[in-house]
Amino acid sequence: MRDHGLFALQGVFTYSLSYVCVYHAETHVPSGLVAVGYSASPLINGLAARAIWGVPVTHRFLIGGVLGIAGVALIFAPEFGRADMGSAVLLGTLFTVASVLLSSVGSLTASRNRSRGLPMWPALGWGMFYGAIASVVVLLVSASASGRAAAPPSPLADPHDVDRIRELPAWLGNVCRHGAGGAGQRLDAPAGARNARRGNSRNVNCTGSVEDRGQQTYSAISRLAF
Repeated sequence: MRDHGLFALQGVFTYSLSYVCVYHAETHVPSGLVAVGYSASPLINGLAARAIWGVPVTHRFLIGGVLGIAGVALIFAPEFGRADMGSAVLLGTLFTVASVLLSSVGSLTASRNRSRGLPMWPALGWGMFYGAIASVVVLLVSASASGRAAAPPSPLADPHDVDRIRELPAWLGNVCRHGAGGAGQRLDAPAGARNARRGNSRNVNCTGSVEDRGQQTYSAISRLAF
């Protein structure tokens, strides 16, 4: 049960609440602003890992993070010029900040789950399952508050959403290998070293029979979704 609690924590932040905030943000601000916010995710994750767990952060990582944000901002600069400044933009900006921070919590949780020996595929599959439940709860609560009937859009309304979901295994595998900040430093290095000495390879490698069985769990849940 404790494992499923950790799966739920990862799933609710990574696959539900952060996306809910993204969709609300993009109803108030250009999608380019949301993209700029998310370009700061690796930098935020790395700094948070440094503050919480003392993970080393290099100057190259900090410079690269800042340059990445600047590059995305330059790409979407024309959209900013067409945006109408007002209360709607402020609300959209707040939703964007919230989505990035919630996503960072999910990323840090995913990396920490790995350090506790939780295999990647079950974490992904069950995390998506619990995230879907959380999204339904948010939908029902928001519909009740607004007095409208809950009518979720078709899951295939935006093909890009399907692509994002199918890319999640690659993202989580990268978190497993390099840590939530993507700084080339694994957050689970101390725990991994301890488990390696105990002969527990499940905590050290990102592949293996446990992950193979977990992949079957992920595939089954994905078929239910699509």
